Amino acid sequence: MKSIADTIRYVPGVGIAQGEGNRDTPIFRGNSSTSDMYVDGIRDDVQYFRDLYNIERVDVLKGPNAMVFGRGGSGGLINRATKQADWNNVREMNFQVGSFDKWRLTGDFDQAINDSVAVRLTSMWEDSRSYREGFDSGRWGVNPTLAWKLSDQTKVTLGYEHYQDDRTADRGVSSFNGRRPAPTFPPSSAARTAARPK
Repeated sequence: MKSIADTIRYVPGVGIAQGEGNRDTPIFRGNSSTSDMYVDGIRDDVQYFRDLYNIERVDVLKGPNAMVFGRGGSGGLINRATKQADWNNVREMNFQVGSFDKWRLTGDFDQAINDSVAVRLTSMWEDSRSYREGFDSGRWGVNPTLAWKLSDQTKVTLGYEHYQDDRTADRGVSSFNGRRPAPTFPPSSAARTAARPK
């Protein structure tokens, strides 16, 4: 699973809309929303496609949640819990190749410095095209975290994420005269000349 749409596909009562081809738009029990998103319990209502390269789990809450999460949340909300430095010494890399020039590389490195300090770095790079001409997507992200145990009851976690997503919005193929999809390739100059009224 690489996107919010993948994670909620099998959650009863929650669907996904197209989002105009450039943002996550979940539908909670019939209520469409682009702002009821959280990361580690903090509101993340920027409108973009969220990647899961640095996510430990995704929590989907259905029903009104304004009592806990403040404004909004009338139909439900989605909270992403990020991967944190946790003294497990993880080493993981994934490389994917797919149709239409899709390339994706992810990495996850967790290292304990000592019994009190640990660091973790998650990162992602992706470049892809589509079966339709004119669409391309290039994105990358990096998320370092540092955990510091001050005592048995206190731990301080610091983190930073830089995520960049440069894509052409893909809104699908529109209809033409209400009957069929419009041509997706520009006609040749010969076809334009032949179609020109005389």
